[in-house]
Amino acid sequence: MATIKLGRLEEVDVRKLWSHEQYDFSNWLAKEENGSFQRRQRAGQVDEILKRMVAELRK
Repeated sequence: MATIKLGRLEEVDVRKLWSHEQYDFSNWLAKEENGSFQRRQRAGQVDEILKRMVAELRK
């Protein structure tokens, strides 16, 4: 049986990751490796946490 190494989720200040929604967050979201977020967004299944991240950036 293969061993899978798991990490831990950690709360972070999204403004430190993406200081500007249009230029930082949107560019990150547009990258292919982050495409699962885009697919879920198009399907109308945006996570509550993603909504909170965007709200924090707009403050």
